[in-house]
Amino acid sequence: MRRSRIGAIVAAAAFLASGRAAAQRPDSLSAAVRSVLRVSTPRVILEHVNVIDGTGAAAVADRNITIENGRITAIAAGKDEPASEGEPETA
Repeated sequence: MRRSRIGAIVAAAAFLASGRAAAQRPDSLSAAVRSVLRVSTPRVILEHVNVIDGTGAAAVADRNITIENGRITAIAAGKDEPASEGEPETA
């Protein structure tokens, strides 16, 4: 389970790092990218992750990252969030 979360975080980071990520629909992505993309909904919550902000500060443990339409919209304390209607739950 830990490995799948790490994989999801790496995939999300790679997806978000692209300057064009917000404008791309999942069906317009290459086959290589789609092979690691597990969700294609407009809103995704990565639960219980460690956040590294790139400033050299220590990682912040147990956070939830909310991504809406390809952009990070919130980083909050880690807690279990129920899936909204139409949102998949991944482990």
